[in-house]
Amino acid sequence: MLSLLSGLLFAYFARVQFAEGGSPFRSEIVAVLSFAALVLWPLAIYFYFVHPDWSWMYFLDPRRLPRGLFIGVLMLHLAALLGGYLAGFAAIKARRMRLLYGSMAGLLALLLVLSVLLRGRLSSDGTLEEYRAGTALSLSEGRLGFILVIAMAGLIAGIAITGYALWDCGRRYRS
Repeated sequence: MLSLLSGLLFAYFARVQFAEGGSPFRSEIVAVLSFAALVLWPLAIYFYFVHPDWSWMYFLDPRRLPRGLFIGVLMLHLAALLGGYLAGFAAIKARRMRLLYGSMAGLLALLLVLSVLLRGRLSSDGTLEEYRAGTALSLSEGRLGFILVIAMAGLIAGIAITGYALWDCGRRYRS
């Protein structure tokens, strides 16, 4: 969901180019793909391999999953990012900004609701067995909490930098 929301945000930041007839496959997509390669994928890979049980929110045993599944996970992140970006482009092109705003607000609300509903899983640091036994550490006790703060800061910085680059391209596009 974060990947989808990021894609919608990137379309929003590139709205000037899109509203004036620009293609989503120009230099703007390079910025979006760079975000995926430099921010999104490294975070996904780290959590998939270093905190696999948490990555699956203690719903699945990651040791039972096929080894190459992480490639599919990375492709899903990319598909969601590009899907959000292209859906945002379509909304802007059709002059349906309310749809874009509503989609972003709806995704953010869904993320918040899921965060509240899954707060026990989100705030646990351990293996699936530790979680089920009730012996998993809390985020403040283990290193995962610190890592999540750093990861969220990196994600927000990556979104801000990419968004600024897209916005700046729009400013130049208009000139």
